[in-house]
Amino acid sequence: MKFKKIIAMLCIASLMVTSFAACKSDGNSDDLNASNGGISIQDASGSGNTSGSTDQNGGTADGTSGGTTQQSGTPVSVPGDPTINYGSSMLNNIPTEKASANISTTYFTADEEYFYYVSNDDEAIYKVKIDGSGSPQKLCDDKVSTVDINSEGLLEFTTNKEEGMDSNFFTMDKNGKNRVDNNQMVLDYFGPTEFKGEDGKFYANLGENDGKDKNGIYVYDQSGVTDNATLVFEGLIDSFCLVDDYIVASITGSTGNGIYRCKLDGSGMAKVFDAQAYRICTVGDMIYFINQSDSNYIYQMSSQTVKDAN
Repeated sequence: MKFKKIIAMLCIASLMVTSFAACKSDGNSDDLNASNGGISIQDASGSGNTSGSTDQNGGTADGTSGGTTQQSGTPVSVPGDPTINYGSSMLNNIPTEKASANISTTYFTADEEYFYYVSNDDEAIYKVKIDGSGSPQKLCDDKVSTVDINSEGLLEFTTNKEEGMDSNFFTMDKNGKNRVDNNQMVLDYFGPTEFKGEDGKFYANLGENDGKDKNGIYVYDQSGVTDNATLVFEGLIDSFCLVDDYIVASITGSTGNGIYRCKLDGSGMAKVFDAQAYRICTVGDMIYFINQSDSNYIYQMSSQTVKDAN
């Protein structure tokens, strides 16, 4: 279920556009989770490495050159408010690599077979097989801001991202057919997406615009009812997903960047990827994200390695 407002999504889209925007969800037919939007990894392979490091002020890792990368295990600074204790450990042995489809994009979603992404060239929606086989297929001629897969298995997207304009909201089949104008503006539509955890509770990225004192991931008992929600992961969350009994979230901001992992109750917080990452999502046993530190290419890492790392 999605209960939607605008601010969080527009901030994400703005960050990605100016700088170049899950997990298992019981409510999605494609087993897709995507926070404000969700994939099985084989052993990571390829060439290249990450030589960057993180300073005590949360600086972004430098030197990402593609191919298989592995974290160094060095301590990391905390995201968000530097007074918050997120833990100082960097999880080792989390291999990441550029996805086989070799896509650079500002926004994407995925199902078991395809990436659906906004092209950097013409801002239209294309799809391409995750394994990189075949050629990309153009699905529309619109200039698109965001694209997701809804609970009915349809693509939903917004258009007209020019400054000062509200974006129209459309749906269509995954082959680009049966386009429907929903006669809704983005102000009526976008906002936090909730996921249902293995514990039967619901999780969403909330903040001041949702009546909360702090930004972060909250947990609550009833779908859409967040009045008594409890904060379990504080910070400027770009996107997140649930992987079994873990939260996997990307952090962006001046005080910290990267992907973090913790238990559903917020315990065991640790960093698993040391670079700017956007649009984190998963289907099956693969986690995908946009790696801004490598020209906005889609990267992947195994959700199993994220869960098993210590």
